[in-house]
Amino acid sequence: YTPLFRSLTRMIWVLCLLVACETVVAVETTSADSPSPAGTASPLPSLGVNTIIEIKATDRVALLTGMTPSERVQLAQKFHELSPEGPDIAKINAFFMTWAQVDAPAALENAKLFAAGKGRVIALNALVNGMTPAMAGEIARGLAKLSSEEVDPSARERFLEQSLVKWSQIEPAAAAKFLDTLYPNAAARLAKPVPANQYLLAATHGVAANWGAQDSAAALAWFRTRNDWVGLQSVIVGWWRKNPEAAAAYVGSHLGSNNEKQIAGAMALAMAQQNPRVAMDWSVWIQNETLRHQARFQIATIWS
Repeated sequence: YTPLFRSLTRMIWVLCLLVACETVVAVETTSADSPSPAGTASPLPSLGVNTIIEIKATDRVALLTGMTPSERVQLAQKFHELSPEGPDIAKINAFFMTWAQVDAPAALENAKLFAAGKGRVIALNALVNGMTPAMAGEIARGLAKLSSEEVDPSARERFLEQSLVKWSQIEPAAAAKFLDTLYPNAAARLAKPVPANQYLLAATHGVAANWGAQDSAAALAWFRTRNDWVGLQSVIVGWWRKNPEAAAAYVGSHLGSNNEKQIAGAMALAMAQQNPRVAMDWSVWIQNETLRHQARFQIATIWS
């Protein structure tokens, strides 16, 4: 071999060694950085009073769904032992909001078992906020059966209002009929704007607006037969949000009726909530000067 040949041979060997080393390093780096194969993810943490706040909401649902009904009741007992004060409120709230998504009726029955009235209120509030609209009807019926000894009457009315409005998102006619059984004198009560009627007012507005957006004709007929003008106005508000042209045409054709004041006010309110300028332009077409001024006042109140 010549010296030149030996030198070239050594250089080639060195280059091969360098390439081999880089390949090994690259493989090791890739193995360390690549995610774990499917099915080897870390198991979810155990669901308990000390871990529930740290677990993601979706994981809480998965964990509770994987339990049997009796296991959920056993776990719930640990939350009953907490004091409904301070940080423990968040733990009770998180547990019952999760349970509401898995089995709302069972969560309702369990919430009633809290020894302290405050604990029952916390659990029921979480339940109502966590449940789906599909479960709201059954929960509303259950809440209506609660006595004043089981839960504060004002809190019960608030939970019923929230349940009815949520229920009306998918079954507004059924929610309205149940509301009517709860408050057969609703129209007379709503004619008196007093604080005691705040939850009835909110329920009527929410249910009627949702019904108006889905079936305005049926909703208008229902509240008209009950002389419930709060309900009628709310139907128009919901209708306007879904189909503003049709709602405006209806109002325009009824401005000469005996109840034109309520109808014009509802239309002005619905328009102003979405676009005050459009509402003000519409009010020009109200021929009755008194009604026109009243409508513009409502619009201006929202606009300001």
